Amino acid sequence: MLFQMEYSISAIVFQTVLWYNYERKYSTGNRIMIISANNKTAGKYSPIPVGNGDLSLMIDYTGSNDATPPVYSLHRAGVRQQKTNTLLFPFGRITQKFCGNDSEITAWQQSINTANGLIQCRAEYKNGIAVESEVFCHLKRNIIAFRKNIRNSTGSCSFRFECGNAPRMNFAPVENGLDYFFDGIAEYRGAIRFYSDAPFRTAYGNGIFSLITERHEFTLFLCIDDDPGSLSFDELLADSAKLWEEYHAESFIDVPDPEIMKTYEISKYHLRINQTRWSMPVGLFNTHFGGRYFAFDEFFCAHALASCGHFGMLKKIVEFRFSCLPWARYRANGYYHDARPGARWEWETLENFEEGSLCGHWQDHIFHMAHIALETWYYCRYSGDSAWLREKGVKIIEACAEFYMDQAVINLPDGRKIITKCTDLERFGAGRENAYLTTCSVMATLKVAAECFAELGLRPERAQKYLETAEALRESLPGNEQLYFAIPANDQKSVAVLGGIYPYDNVMGLEDEKQLRSIFDFMENDAVFGSMYPGVEAKLCRWYAGWE
Repeated sequence: MLFQMEYSISAIVFQTVLWYNYERKYSTGNRIMIISANNKTAGKYSPIPVGNGDLSLMIDYTGSNDATPPVYSLHRAGVRQQKTNTLLFPFGRITQKFCGNDSEITAWQQSINTANGLIQCRAEYKNGIAVESEVFCHLKRNIIAFRKNIRNSTGSCSFRFECGNAPRMNFAPVENGLDYFFDGIAEYRGAIRFYSDAPFRTAYGNGIFSLITERHEFTLFLCIDDDPGSLSFDELLADSAKLWEEYHAESFIDVPDPEIMKTYEISKYHLRINQTRWSMPVGLFNTHFGGRYFAFDEFFCAHALASCGHFGMLKKIVEFRFSCLPWARYRANGYYHDARPGARWEWETLENFEEGSLCGHWQDHIFHMAHIALETWYYCRYSGDSAWLREKGVKIIEACAEFYMDQAVINLPDGRKIITKCTDLERFGAGRENAYLTTCSVMATLKVAAECFAELGLRPERAQKYLETAEALRESLPGNEQLYFAIPANDQKSVAVLGGIYPYDNVMGLEDEKQLRSIFDFMENDAVFGSMYPGVEAKLCRWYAGWE
């Protein structure tokens, strides 16, 4: 399960640098994990992200954003535009100008050392120029450091910050940077500053802040509401590397399969740089759902953190969900939120607990309450934090279970129980009743709630009711004598039938032969039915490949 989960995190959530070559080295007791690519070995290219859970920036093989789409600007967690889209403000992007860099790039190589977050790049131009770069983001401080060596070029070099241009963004140039004021869901004010070991002159025009130098080898720091003081590039890197070392010291595996190790290492890197002070978004870019907090996707990260032993990071996720609980109770019950125990968290939660998604049938999902209950249970079971379970965790788990019992379980006249109409997998459309994946999620939640109550010695009658309801739901699952169906009376194959095993805690059990047949039946047809959305190319998406 550890490797399956770690693959799903990388392939499903972050979808980057999976084609990089893997190289593992050890040096005088230091842990060095280098993942590299070049123009000959790379498939579909993606830049490498640097970040620390507050800042996030893609770095391409030029050591800048020269070969990066504008959507991969510098972003900051929680700094959001006004509704209705609540996207992150794009602070800006890094580009560079020097004599000859309009020439074609004929070769490049790029690597990341996941032990300390250092990215190294080399881009070679047709005219003989070569640009060597080292880049990292300090893991705790809001400093992105660049070390540049531009070879075989003449004349001045310009390092440029191209300001973002979303509505209500304002920049004011100062001597060594910019002051910013953004009017979004809140007012954001701060300072963008640049520091270097080379003499620079500055210019500002057309939304571009330029730092110009005659030197071709230099170090430069991009700072957001921070400054490096007297520290050098190497000193800052060493300071940040200590934090990475602490993170990696919490767990470690070594297996002979290089593909598993590559995926494991890059997944752990992504986990660390994407956790904000709130929780774990899909990614801190607007291409990644604007850095909002999907409980559905968050769960996969939580499971990975549990399996890796990163309990402090996992606790941050469940603490965030606990802080949302009063809002979730009101979302579920309105005027009666004090009288009814169920809770319904938003589909794409913002930092202020509100819904961040645009209107659509995805807001009618309900299986994400299962993910909140399960990640809470995993934290308490993996970490052994029974005190937190009794104080807070049981309140989350009970709220999820009671939401389902009160608002999702339908008692039919013939005595059967099914789950109400809702959105299951989005490609099935809205209003799907007795859907397999959602039903499995509810069953898993009720079983976990019953186990939680038993462990704490609480409400045995209610716990028994949960178990009876879960079993009744199982007996009403859609299908025929041979297979389970994703939705009733539907012959579409779907990854949904994996839900009885994963991600819902093996709720159906591997001894259920019908469940196993359904899984293998989908896997034999996944190239036809493996797309996530209707009307797109028929192929197995990376997310579902991770489930398999």
